[in-house]
Amino acid sequence: MEAARTQGPVLLVNAGNCLFKRERIPARKVPEAREIARLMVDAYNEMGLAAMGVGAYDLSLGVDFLLELGRRARFPLLCANLTDPHGTPYFPAYRVVEAGGLRVALVGLIDDRLKRGHIPGGRKVVVAPPLETAARVIPRVAEEGPDLVVVLTDMTERRLRLLARRGLPVDLVVGTSRRNQLSVPFRLKGTLIVALDRRGKTLGRVDVIPKKGGGYELRNSFVPLLQKRYPDHPRVGSMVREVLTRIRSLQAQAIPEEAERGEEGCGQDYVGAETCRRCHGRRYAHWKRTPHARAYETLRAKGKELDTDCLACHTVAFECSNGKPDRRSMEQFPGVQCESCHGPGSAHAASEGRTPVEPGLVCAKCHTRDRSDTERIEDRASEACAETD
Repeated sequence: MEAARTQGPVLLVNAGNCLFKRERIPARKVPEAREIARLMVDAYNEMGLAAMGVGAYDLSLGVDFLLELGRRARFPLLCANLTDPHGTPYFPAYRVVEAGGLRVALVGLIDDRLKRGHIPGGRKVVVAPPLETAARVIPRVAEEGPDLVVVLTDMTERRLRLLARRGLPVDLVVGTSRRNQLSVPFRLKGTLIVALDRRGKTLGRVDVIPKKGGGYELRNSFVPLLQKRYPDHPRVGSMVREVLTRIRSLQAQAIPEEAERGEEGCGQDYVGAETCRRCHGRRYAHWKRTPHARAYETLRAKGKELDTDCLACHTVAFECSNGKPDRRSMEQFPGVQCESCHGPGSAHAASEGRTPVEPGLVCAKCHTRDRSDTERIEDRASEACAETD
C-alpha cells in the first residue's frame, strides 16, 4: 500500500467477509477469534482503510461485537440493508469520500441469505432484500453527484449480475466470495464486477483512468500477497506478533493434558502407525519418508502446534472419541498417519487384520482450496501410501 501511494492517490476499501473464518465459531475458539478480529481492525486503521462492507463472516460473534469493533475502527462499516427488528439501521448505508480529486460513493450491501441461527443473538438482526434496497438507496446516492459509485457486497455472482442488469448508476462492484475463489472480472451494462477470496491472499487493484470526452475507464488487476517479497510493516508486524503471543497462551489453556473421559483420552480407539508397522512394514517405511509423517512438525516450526484449526489435519486423534481436544493424544499420534485416512484401527489390530478398515482416500477433507494444493490429489494419495505390501 505504501508503494502504491508513492505512485498516486489510493482509496483502500474492503468488501467484508474478512473478520472470521466461518459463520459459526466454536465456544473454545471465541477468545482467539476476538483477538484476531480486533487485530484486523487495528491493522486496517494503520493502513488507512476508507470503508468496509459488512458480510456474513463479519457477524459470526454477533452484531453487538461487530458494533464494538465499529467503535474501535477509524473507518465506517457500511451496510444499507442490515437493521434491528424495529427497522433501525445498525450501520450507515453509504459514505462519500474524496481521492485524487474524485468523489467516490461507497455503498454496503449484505446478502439476505444470512444464517441467523449461527449468529449469537441472531434474532436481533433483520436483513432486507439487497437488490430492492439497492434500487432504493443508489439513486439517492447518485443525487449527491459522485464521480464514481462503488458497491461493497458479499452477494453471489448471480445476484451481482442481477444488480448490474437493473441499470442502476453503479460503476464498480467489489464482491467477496464465501467459497474462497478468485473470480474473473466482467462488465455488465457498464458496471465492472470484481471479486476476491475472503482470506486476504490477494489484493485487488482498480486503476481509474480519465477518458477523452469525459468519464473514466476502470482497469482491474490482482496482486498476490502471500509472498516473502513483501516484508512486514514495522507497526503492523509488531501488533501481529503481540496478538500471536496472546493467542498461543489462549490455545494452551484451551487444550488439557488428558481428556476427561477414558484412560487413553481422546485417542482410545486409535493404535498409531507403530502398531500398523507390525504387519505393514514396507508401507510404513515408505510413509515415514513422506511429508505426511512430519505434518505435526511443520506446525511446531510455525508456532501453531496448539491451533485447533490446524491440528485436525496435522495429527490423528486430537479430537475424536469424546469431541474434546487432548494434548496427550496430539503428542501420541502426531502427523498424518494410517488412521487419518482409514479410521481408528483398534478392532483391525486386535483381530490381526480380519476386521477390515475403511478404504481411505479421504484427502479432500484436509486438502481444500484454502488449505492446500488439491491438484493430482489421487496420485498424491498413492504416493503417500504406496502399494508396497
